[in-house]
Order: sequence, then structure tokens, then C-alpha cells
Amino acid sequence: MEMHAEIERKDLLGKSLSLDNALVHMYARYGLITTAQEVFELLPCRDVASWTLLISGYADAGHGEEALEIYDLMQSSCILPNAVTYTCTLKACSVAKKPCKGQELHSNVEAKNLLAGNILMGNALVDMYAKCGLFVEAEHLFNKLITRDVSSWNVMIGGYVEHGHGKEALLCFKHMQLSGLYPNDMTFLLSLKACTMVKTIDTCLEIHAEIARRGLVERGMDISCALVDMYAQCSSMDRAQEVFDKIVVKDVSIWNVLISGYNEIRNGEKAINCFEKMQTLGVLPDSASVVYCVKAYFNIGAMCKIDEMLADIGSSGLKIIDFIIGTTFVDIYSKLGLLQKAQHVFDKLQKRSVISWNSLIAGYTDHEQGEKALECLEQMKLEGVSPNAVTFIHCIKACGIIKNIDKGIEIHAEVLRIDLMKNDLHIGTTLIDMYTKCGDFDMAVEVFEGLRFKDVIPWNALIGGYVECGFGEQAIVTFESMQIAGIAPDIVTYVCALKACGITGAIDKGREIHIEVFRKGLQKKDRIGNATVDMYVKCGMLSAAQEVFDNISSHSIVSWNTLLAGYVDIGLSEQALKYFTQMQEEGVHPNHVSFVYLLKACGGIGAIAKGRELHAEIERHGLLQQDLVGTAVVDMYGKCSLLALAQEVFDKLSCRSTVSWNLLIANYAEQGESSYVLEGFRKMREEGFEPDCVTFVVVLGVCGQMGLYGKGKTYFASMVEDYGIPPTLEHITCMINLFGQIGDIDKLVIAAKNFPFSPDLALCRTLLVASMKVGNVELGMSVFQQALHLNGSDPTAYVLMSYICAATAALGHEDGG
Repeated sequence: MEMHAEIERKDLLGKSLSLDNALVHMYARYGLITTAQEVFELLPCRDVASWTLLISGYADAGHGEEALEIYDLMQSSCILPNAVTYTCTLKACSVAKKPCKGQELHSNVEAKNLLAGNILMGNALVDMYAKCGLFVEAEHLFNKLITRDVSSWNVMIGGYVEHGHGKEALLCFKHMQLSGLYPNDMTFLLSLKACTMVKTIDTCLEIHAEIARRGLVERGMDISCALVDMYAQCSSMDRAQEVFDKIVVKDVSIWNVLISGYNEIRNGEKAINCFEKMQTLGVLPDSASVVYCVKAYFNIGAMCKIDEMLADIGSSGLKIIDFIIGTTFVDIYSKLGLLQKAQHVFDKLQKRSVISWNSLIAGYTDHEQGEKALECLEQMKLEGVSPNAVTFIHCIKACGIIKNIDKGIEIHAEVLRIDLMKNDLHIGTTLIDMYTKCGDFDMAVEVFEGLRFKDVIPWNALIGGYVECGFGEQAIVTFESMQIAGIAPDIVTYVCALKACGITGAIDKGREIHIEVFRKGLQKKDRIGNATVDMYVKCGMLSAAQEVFDNISSHSIVSWNTLLAGYVDIGLSEQALKYFTQMQEEGVHPNHVSFVYLLKACGGIGAIAKGRELHAEIERHGLLQQDLVGTAVVDMYGKCSLLALAQEVFDKLSCRSTVSWNLLIANYAEQGESSYVLEGFRKMREEGFEPDCVTFVVVLGVCGQMGLYGKGKTYFASMVEDYGIPPTLEHITCMINLFGQIGDIDKLVIAAKNFPFSPDLALCRTLLVASMKVGNVELGMSVFQQALHLNGSDPTAYVLMSYICAATAALGHEDGG
């Protein structure tokens, strides 16, 4: 800066091109690229060296795009590039990942015969192709080089490492040694990085021995850090610690590598010990140290310590905080589901990047708060932060959670507009999942078909979507198509396919999949074993289910829950309760899922003593306020006709939902307590819970039992107009029952003739009862014919039709008499 001031003072700028270029070079070399640009623009005369120095400065500073813009400006200024210009511009292509521009430059170099004998040019070209991932071209050019120095090998090894090809990088390192060239520090650093990818400890030890032989460990901190990191990444912390202990001068960076290593193997205690020891030795932690320490506390579940660290940082005058530290707290609190704390920390961040936004959005999405996640997306855009692929993935998931297909379509369009799906398979898979959750399988299949590359993951998303929506047959067809396409199923695929067989009762296909799983040695995997048990139970093959269950390597709570759920779902509640006893004898404690199925079993067979026992245990474990558990206790008491107890438990629930209200009023309806149903329906709406289609089935059914035509008509209209619920078969059946109860033959005939659905057997029976009550033999005969078409041997239809004929004959006899 003093030199520049002296030049300005003596009015020398612009008088000597060599001096002017030296000034540009000085600023560019020290990374002050903006100042270098300002000086460059003041120059009255610029030669190829001036332009090349600026291009080089931008490329060295990592601004490849800007360097290429300078190159284009140079050409438009009619300055011809020289060999050095091409070398620097090729580096810019490497930085900016612009292979097309690089190939154009390569053609120019070849045309001007600048490559022959120019090792720097050759290395720059190899580096460009390797950094851009074009390894066929890079290897071809590398093999054509007349002379290769250590830098030539380093750019090849570096390219492989940058693209995650550790095995190829180490092979290249071996070939270099065989060629007689000695590796330098950079070669070893790259090779150690490659070792972290392949995680082969023998190779690690071999390279470490070579480094030690050359005395490089003592000579450079970079090599020492890389060795510690390599062993840590390979989960060999004893060796990492051994290397660390031999380092004489330890700065914060090497401590961070060690602490991070212990975090990687989930040894939070060791990580925290290192963090504390570092400070006792006078090494001050930096942002990375704090981040690793917070993650260590997270790994050991020490929430209070995380809160303490946040408080300490807040009281130290750092406000919030260093951006990296703040984002880590947001991420940790979000993962723990402490979303208010996450939001509080986020709001204090002075700088919010896409990473911090993604941490918060992911927290809301992972904890089923889709609306909040989408609100964050909008706020993020308003603050001028552009979402990236990770943002869109979480927001698409949020749309699936809340079934907001319109927002999902909007985000899908945005993703297509910025061309993100081309290189990100995960976005396509997430879109498939979102569309299936929203029930739009046409769009899910369209996205699936449009994917350029389909591995097992998008296939699983489509198969899983069909299973989740109960479309077992489509899931099985898709599973078979996947195998025809040559894609090997993984554990997730088999789990979904087995579930599909359970849904459809496709026992032959289920057995076939079971044999395939057995042949691959996967049968003892918990998830596969549990899915196979579930499939056999649902298909009624209980002995096969028991055999598979007995062969599962360890009976986890998930395995037991699968067995309990299977037996309860097919009505074998007593057997389910026997298995619960066996589960306890094996020392496996029930969780909230177990209790839900056990309570359902008790309600199914009226096992009130066992139900009370389970209720007491739930209270002891503090599980009553979990929505599903509390609701299951209410339902169990209701099914056992203990409505006062059901109401008592219900009144204690702090987590009532539409589902819990539905179960309460349904139990009142089953016990004939119709007035309590209507009162419950009123209170439910007063408390702000929206009734759903199930609520209205119960309420309309009660109106039919009580002959409340006016209320029934009002509730039916409200269901459609106020709550937007389209009438289903069950709702129409309730209304027809109501018309029959009040003897309104006209409305009954109109409803029967204009029915919007194909009637099922239950509806036919309801219509036959109604026909009997109003004495309409014509309507009864029409419905009877439909009933016979559905099930020609249904005895109920014959009995009801005989009653209609008898009642009509008796009525005719009375009229004649």
C-alpha cells in the first residue's frame, strides 16, 4: 500500500507498463482482487501481461466466472492471449466448472501448437478436465503428455479426490511411485484424503509409514492434521490419538480434527474431554471447536449443557453469534424437536444463509409442521435468500405432510424452471413421494417416468406410495416392473412389497418374496422379518408368521408390536394378550404403540380387568397424554360399556383431537346414548375441532335412530356446504335409514333412484328395511334384485323381502276387510 501511495505521489502510474503490471500483480497476489481491478481500469495502456495478471488473480481467488469474463473482454479488446494467458484461463475453467469453455480453449491451444513441450499447459488442461469430472478426456491427455512432473500426477489424483473416486486416486498414486517420481507434500495430502474415502486401514498404514520415513510428520502441520483426520474418518481413533500425541505444537485446527473424529464415532464424552483439555493448555476454541462441542453434547443427550453453552455465548457479548455457531444451535434444537428454541436462536442470527434457513425448515418438516416450513420458504425469499436443492426437498416434503398439492405443484414448477431436477435425483424422488401422499398417482408416475436415471430409490418411493394409500395390487405390479428393468431390490423395497402382499392377501406372491429374501440371507434383518410376520398374519397364515418371528435374530419392541398388531387386526385379541405376557417374560417393555394395540385387544373382547391394569401402567409411565394412547384408553372403556370411565379419561386429555372426539361419540352411539352423541358433537365444535366424514356418519346415524329428520337434514347440508365433505356411501345410507324411520316414502324413492354410487350390500339391507317400514313392495323388489346381484346367497335379503311381502299382504287384507 505504501509503495502504491509513493507511485501515486510521484505520478508514476501509467508512465511505465512494467511498473503498472507489477502493481496489479501485487494486489492480485495478496488476494486484494477488487483493488487490483481498480488499478487495472486506471491503466492508460494494457498489454497481454496486464490482462493475464488480472485473470490469474481472479482464478487464484476462486472467482472463475469473473476470470472468464475478463478473458472475454480481453479478446473483445483485440489483445491476443499467449501461453500463460491460456494456462491461467484454463485454471479459471477448473474453478468455475466450465468444461465447454475449457474444450474451446483446448482447441485454440492445439491450433496454435502451444502444448508441445509446455508442461504447465499440459497440467492445466489435465486439471481442467479432471476438476470438471471428464476423466476419460483427462486420462487420454495425461497419457499423451511427453513429460510428466509431480504436478501432473497431483492434478490427476486431485481430480479423482474432488469427485469422490478414492480408489482411482490411490491407484494413480501407486502408478506415480512406480514411474520413479517422488511424491511431494501435496501428493501425500491428496492420498490421505483418498484414504478417508476408501477406509482401507492397510493402505492408510502404508502411506503413513512412507510419510514417516521421509520425516514429513514433524515438518508440516497440514500433514499431521491430515493423518489424524484420516484415522478418525476410518474410525481408528486410537491411531488418530497416537499421531496427535506426537505433535509438539498443537494449534486449534489439529484439536478440532481430533474432537470432530470422536464425534464421528459417537464418543461424545471423549470429544468434550478434548475440548476442555484444549482450553486448559491455553488453546482458545474457535467457531469450529464450539460447533463440535455442541454436537458432542447432542450425541450424549446433555441438553442442559447445550443450553448453558448458548447462554455463555450470549453473555460473552458475541450477540448471536458467529453465523456457523448460531446455525449449529438452530440445527441441534431442530433435530431435538425444540422448535421454539430453534426459532429463537434463528431470529437472533445477524446473517441468515441458505444453510441456516434449511436447518430451520428441516426441523419443521421432520416434526410434521408443514405449514411452518412453507411459511419459512416464503420469508426466506422475501429476505432475498435463494432456496437450493435441499430447501426444495424439505418444502416438497412439507407439502406431502399437509396434503397441499397446489403448493407442491407450484414448487415443482419452480424446480423445473431453474433446472434442478437434471442433476438431483433426490428432488425427483421427493416429488414422487409428495404426489403419492396427496393421492395424485398420475403425476407421481409422470415424474417417475421423466427421471433420466432411476435407481432403487425412486422405485421405492412409488411402490411405498401405493402401499401407504392401500393400493397393494399396483405396488406389486410396480415391484415386478422394477425387477424386469434390472433394478435390484433393497431392504426398503422388500418391506414395501411384503406390505403390499399383506394388504391384498396375495399369499403366493408373499411366499415368493419370502423365498427370495431367504436366498439373499436377509431374513434375519429386523425390518424384513417384521414385514414378513405382518404379511403372513394379514394373510391368515399364523403358523408361518410364528415361525418367521421365532427366527428373527433379536425380538425388539418393533418385532413384538408387529406381531401384536397383526393378531389384533384380524380379531385374535386373546392371542395378542398372551403374546404380551410372553413379551414381558422376555424382558421387553411395551411402548406407546404396544399399549394402543393391547387396549384395542381388551376392547375387542371386553377384557376390562386387563384394560384397567394397562391403564394403570400407562399412567405410571406418563403416556396418557400421548394422543394415540389416551384415545385408545377412552375407546377401550367405551367398548367395554363403561362410558362414565371413558368420559372421565377423555376429560383429562390435554391432547384431544377429532379422532378422540369421534371415538367417544361413536361409543355413546353404540350404547344407544343418542342424546350424549349430539351433545358431544356440539361441544366438539365449540372447542374448535372440525368434524370429519367419520363424525358425520355417527351423527347422521343417531338422527336416523331418533327419527330427527330436521336435524339430520341440517347436519347433512352443513357437512357438504360448511365443511366441504363430499357424501360417501355411509352418509347416504344414514339418510335413507332416516327417511325410512319417518316413513317418508317419496324421499325414499327419490333417493333410491338418484343414488350417486353403486350400492353395497349394507345399503341394500337399509333400503329393504326402509321399504318394509313404508310398505313399498315395488321399491323393495327393485332393491332385492340389486342385493341378489351383489350376493345371491345373502340370507338377510331373503328374510327382509319376505317381511315386506308379508307386511304388504297383511296391509292389503286389512284394507279388504
